[in-house]
Amino acid sequence: HDVRRGRTCAKIALIAKAPLLPLYRKAGFEVQGLSEIVHGRDPWFECALDATAVPYEVIDSFSDAAFGGNPAAVVLGEGSEAWMKSVAAEFNLSETAFLRFIEGNRFGLRWLTPTAEVDLCGHATLAAAHFLFGREAYDELVFETRSGDLVATKKGDLIELAFPRDDPMEVVDLKIKGQLLKALSVEAIESVHRSGQRDLLVTLSTEAFRTMNVDLAKISEIERIRGVIPCCAGDVRDEGQADFSSRFFGPAVGIDEDPVTGSAHCALAPLFMKRCGGKSRLVGYQASARGGEVVCDVA
Repeated sequence: HDVRRGRTCAKIALIAKAPLLPLYRKAGFEVQGLSEIVHGRDPWFECALDATAVPYEVIDSFSDAAFGGNPAAVVLGEGSEAWMKSVAAEFNLSETAFLRFIEGNRFGLRWLTPTAEVDLCGHATLAAAHFLFGREAYDELVFETRSGDLVATKKGDLIELAFPRDDPMEVVDLKIKGQLLKALSVEAIESVHRSGQRDLLVTLSTEAFRTMNVDLAKISEIERIRGVIPCCAGDVRDEGQADFSSRFFGPAVGIDEDPVTGSAHCALAPLFMKRCGGKSRLVGYQASARGGEVVCDVA
């Protein structure tokens, strides 16, 4: 499949001799019977492949190990709203990315959770870039999204994403702080900030972060938010070197806990940059069961 054109044909047909039939079956071809073509002593067989299937891949972002980081499905092509929602629900991952070729190195990109479309998603954008870099000789990609143009650049074995900085604003609402104390089952909160993505960044002590007991039902009662992000300074792993640690809970958008949330780091990095003496390069560790690291350069 040419990523610039999506589906390019409906059917692929070929003829092959018997020794090659297992190989073609493994590639998805169906053996339809003997061919009328006669060439040589051995018979030929007709094989066909349905090429109308939409190309897709599931990719683990923010991890250098198998089954780590955050998995996202990437689908090359868009359909009706109902079809895209059904596909995202079928994958049942935190995000499914839908790509649409525009021109040159520009692609349309949309992100859907199993229940809603979102304005920004880091790990699914990273997965989409990996998907395209592996199929065409691009050095840079531009994604047209609901959050504007996002640029992905190939940097050796790594991919750099240019995402918008999201300086969070401090929250002084005592009602919200009370709801968060109950939702996280902690005795004290150092600070609460709200990001432009409607996330609540809840800064805790390292001990409170490690021992919190999250109640998703109580998080769901907090109005007008995308998610709750408990966070703390330092690395909660014994031997880790991250500057801050976090987790993400978003039942309002169909995500109980997100393994690694790239978009959340658009707000987490500026918040902890101030706490790290203006340090511009920070490493965030997301302490989910799968776990993952996000390297952030704050400009």
